[in-house]
Formats: sequence, structure tokens, C-alpha cells
Amino acid sequence: MAATGVLVAAIYYVVNLRNSRKTLELTLKAQQQSAEARQTQLFMDIYKTYSSKEFHRSRDEMGMLWSFKDGQDFFKKYGPQNMEDHEKWEAQLYLYMGIGTLMRQGIVNPDLVFDLIWDTTITFWEKFRPAIMYLRETYVPNHAVDAEYLYNEMKRIAGERGLTLPIVNRDGVLNY
Repeated sequence: MAATGVLVAAIYYVVNLRNSRKTLELTLKAQQQSAEARQTQLFMDIYKTYSSKEFHRSRDEMGMLWSFKDGQDFFKKYGPQNMEDHEKWEAQLYLYMGIGTLMRQGIVNPDLVFDLIWDTTITFWEKFRPAIMYLRETYVPNHAVDAEYLYNEMKRIAGERGLTLPIVNRDGVLNY
């Protein structure tokens, strides 16, 4: 009788253990799916901003029409005293900073980001590097570090994929 009780208890324990493991596996799978859904939603929010007419209009204007000699010249032409242009520049810079932060934190997948914005990230950074470095030297030493992180990651992935990088000339003008 005692042996039967021990056997029943052992069987109950094994069944309970299996059920607990299955529950844990299902919970982990649901958490992973939830995280993937959040990442997809976040990525689509980035895509919505990136694909907007306003973003493209500003990007093309800044990339093809704006020119400056150095960071100081940039701020004379496009600084806060020229609020409309300065807002265009900051909107783009802060988008790249935000994406870089999310990528550095592992919240968004670098390959997804690359597939969407690799070339514009590289051209933006290379064109406006003098302005950002001027800000770092003059006001905020760590300004736009996550935008720079994003730029470096996009260049790294482009190199791994063997892609030709976009070119920005000495005057900060994008050559298509």
C-alpha cells in the first residue's frame, strides 16, 4: 500500500512537472511574440515617418541644395535664427538619434533598419558631420552620439553586404 502511494505521488509529480514546463514554454513563446509585435509596430512607426512626403522633401532639399564650408558656416546659414531650416535639420537629426538609440539598446533589429534607411543615414551623417562636430566642440560634447552609432552600424552592414556607399563631396553636396 505504501509503495502504491509513493508510485502515485511520483506519477503526479512527473505529470505536474511536464505541465509546468509546457506552461513555461507557452508563456515564453507568447512573450517573444509580444516583443516581436512591439518591434514591428515600432519599426512601422519609423517607416511612417521616413516615408512621409515632408521627410523626403526636407531630405532632398538639405541633401541637394544646402551647402556650407564648415560647422560654423552651417550654423550661420541654417542655425536657430533661420528657424524653418533649422527645424528641418533637427527633425532629421533627432530621427536618426532616436533610431540609433533603439538599435543600440537592441530594441530594433539593425538589419531591418539597414534595409530601410542605410543610404540616407550615411549621406546625412557625412554631409552634416561638420555641424555636429561643431556642436560637440562648442556646446554639447556627446551630441548625437546615437546618430553616429547608427551611421557606423549602417556603414558596417553595407561593407558586410559589399554595397557601394553614397558619396558626399567636399562642399557637403550629395552626389547621386
